[in-house]
Amino acid sequence: MDKVKIMLTVEELSDLVAILETLPYGKVKHIIEALKTENDTPELDIGDKVRARWLKSSTWYNGKIGDYKDGQYFIKYDDGDEEWTTIEYIELLNRPGKSSDEKSFSLGDRIKARWKGGSTFYNGKIAKIKGSQYFIKYDDGDEEWTTAEFIELI
Repeated sequence: MDKVKIMLTVEELSDLVAILETLPYGKVKHIIEALKTENDTPELDIGDKVRARWLKSSTWYNGKIGDYKDGQYFIKYDDGDEEWTTIEYIELLNRPGKSSDEKSFSLGDRIKARWKGGSTFYNGKIAKIKGSQYFIKYDDGDEEWTTAEFIELI
């Protein structure tokens, strides 16, 4: 059987599973089980300090997780290099602890955030929250997962 990768939000996936569960189970059993077990949730958070193998070589360098997309992590190395890689080439060094004065946001909050952790802020809103990660829908149509350190209320 050929596999097809479909990108769905958590809500869309839940709705799809609910619809499929109303159909005769024998006909859709394998689809329901695959949807329930497939999980494209990142194991690491944006901002986590990591050591990763540069270009999948044998040399490891320190850096931070800058982004996550389609099962790949964007590493911003301490020396300025960057690359996309997968979890098997990454070791978590430490996860920044949560301080009592850490910022938090709610669904629908109007915010400005630093796209990809850069220096420029762009307006948008909090569309999803998962743990310490916030999914931003920017006013210009861009979207990304990021952390509170790159977000400010407007």
